[in-house]
Amino acid sequence: STWTRITTASPGSCGMVTGDLDSDGNADLIGDWDGTWCYMNDSTWTRLSTASPGSCGMVCGDLDGDGNDDLIGDWSGTWCYYNNTTWTRLSTGSPGAGGLATGDLDSGGKADLIGDWPPNGTWCYMNDTNWKRITGDSPNSGGLVTGNIDGN
Repeated sequence: STWTRITTASPGSCGMVTGDLDSDGNADLIGDWDGTWCYMNDSTWTRLSTASPGSCGMVCGDLDGDGNDDLIGDWSGTWCYYNNTTWTRLSTGSPGAGGLATGDLDSGGKADLIGDWPPNGTWCYMNDTNWKRITGDSPNSGGLVTGNIDGN
């Protein structure tokens, strides 16, 4: 197989994530350059906002449990772009570039936000409340992932 160019526009070396922002069942491509942009439904780039994380610190997940992916950004605090509306500040705390992941850690039906604060450990923003430290260890790798490792 071969690579297919979908667009000539590019956010550069970082700041791209996927998520279903328009709830049509298809993943959308979200980019960060001079604002936050989305490439929905294989069409064209659409500017969602002039604000942007600008530091490779974006993830998608359904933080409010409504079945729609939300976009979470990290710059001078932690922000969420709920349901294609506007950026809302979740917290003044910020794990830093690339240190975010989402996953439903407590089986509550909502994605929880996980952040890595080297050297202060790994933290979780569970169910839209506050950041709580879940371990003193920090991967310090610039990235986190979640998954069902033990199968329960």
